[in-house]
Amino acid sequence: MANKTNYSCIEFNGELLNPSFSIYLFEIKKGAKRNFYIGMTGDNHYPSARSILHRLSGHIDLGKRSTQSQFLLAVKGLFGKIKNEYLTLKEMKSLDIKLHHSSIPGFERWDGDMKIIDKEAPRYKEYEKKQKRVRNLENKMIKDFSGNHLLNKTIGKGEDQLTKEELIIYNNIEKIIKQK
Repeated sequence: MANKTNYSCIEFNGELLNPSFSIYLFEIKKGAKRNFYIGMTGDNHYPSARSILHRLSGHIDLGKRSTQSQFLLAVKGLFGKIKNEYLTLKEMKSLDIKLHHSSIPGFERWDGDMKIIDKEAPRYKEYEKKQKRVRNLENKMIKDFSGNHLLNKTIGKGEDQLTKEELIIYNNIEKIIKQK
C-alpha cells in the first residue's frame, strides 16, 4: 500500500460533475474489516439530482446541523461516536475508503422554478417514474445486503423486479460486497 499520509490523488472522468441519477457504494476498510454504505443521487421530493461529487461533499459535511451527512454519521458509529462528536485525525487515518459509482440514464435537468412545480404534469410524472426506479434499486440493495456489514440506518423495502440495466448495477454491487 502506498504511503497515504502526505499525498493522495483523486482522478475521475468529468462526467462525474454532471447531475444525474446514480447508485453508489462506499467501501470502508478499518483494519481487516470491511463495511459498506449504499446511497443514491436524486431528490425524493423535487425533480433534481446532484452529481456524485456534489452528493459526496454532502456526505462528509462536518456541520453540526447537516442533515445530509449520513455516511459520516455511519463512519462515526464505527468508532462508537455519536452525531456531535468529531473523528480524530488518527481515527480518520485508520480508514481506507473507496467510492464505487454507477450512473443511471434518464435524468434530465429541470428547467423552471423548483418552488412552482405542477406535480400532475406529464413531464413531472415521467421524472417521478425514473426517480422511483432509482429509489427502488437503492432500497432493494439495502434490504438484500443488510447482513453484510452495511452501515445504512434505513431499512430497504425494494421490490424484487429490476430492469436489465438495474440488475447489472445490482450484480456489480453484490460482487463488491461479497468478495473476500
